[in-house]
Amino acid sequence: MTIETLRALAEQGDVEGQFRLAEKLENGQGVTKDEAEAAIWYKKAAEQGLIEAQLNLADMYTEGRGVERNDPEAVHWYRKAAEQGDPDGQFELAMMYVLGQGLDKDDSLAVHWFHKAAEQGHVDAQFNLAFMYEEGQGVDENKEESRLWYGKAAEQGDEEAQKKLGIYTAPPKSKKKRK
Repeated sequence: MTIETLRALAEQGDVEGQFRLAEKLENGQGVTKDEAEAAIWYKKAAEQGLIEAQLNLADMYTEGRGVERNDPEAVHWYRKAAEQGDPDGQFELAMMYVLGQGLDKDDSLAVHWFHKAAEQGHVDAQFNLAFMYEEGQGVDENKEESRLWYGKAAEQGDEEAQKKLGIYTAPPKSKKKRK
């Protein structure tokens, strides 16, 4: 599809056209790279509920690409995607809560969103949820839950989770004193 065709669709309010045009503008594919214009089209598609556009727009606000960096605005768009059940949006929103970026730091809400994403198989959310349980951060410390979520992340090939599981499954070290 040509840029002209995409632009015509986008201008008619076609959400997919808006999103595809924004992608081409963001990456400079077949058109001069223009992140500011990309953000405008992502926003139009995001306002129509397109999750991918919401995530891309939120990333742009987080990174200050094409728009002024604005963490509260990024949170707004990550939340929109999260509330539609998107695991990437849930993970990113959880991270914003952990970091206190664009909103008040709240580890219990981070756990809530990590859990939602982890249940959908989001490996980074699984790892972070395991860590939260391990440390008792935002939730009561629970080594069994921690082990469970590290296990799920490890099964997906997460090396850090595999290392963490090794710690859990390693035999206890002898506490004998050396002479």
